[in-house]
Amino acid sequence: MLLRAAGRTVGEFISDVVSIINPSLIVVGGTLARGGDLLLSGIRELVYQRCLPLTTRNFSIELSTIRDDSALYGAAHLPLDDIFAPTKTGELLARYGAAAASTHPHAPTRATTGT
Repeated sequence: MLLRAAGRTVGEFISDVVSIINPSLIVVGGTLARGGDLLLSGIRELVYQRCLPLTTRNFSIELSTIRDDSALYGAAHLPLDDIFAPTKTGELLARYGAAAASTHPHAPTRATTGT
């Protein structure tokens, strides 16, 4: 009963988020995920009760499958997000494309003409 009541409290907040942002998935993780299905049922109860059917038609609330190492996974993805950011991928391709062309003896080169 206590976990379900706690789930309803969390569900109040999540229902506001769903109404404003309209996400397709919310993943409950960390310490909250240890509450399991009892907590999740309380969250779902409030979200589906307070949100319009249009916002919950293609919506799902799931428990995270990553338990103990979730902070480690997040920390590992931070530099990857920075390296492969859309603003930096062109720079990476230019740098490594030019390096690959200079090390490969039969790589095609661009001919420039003076006009």
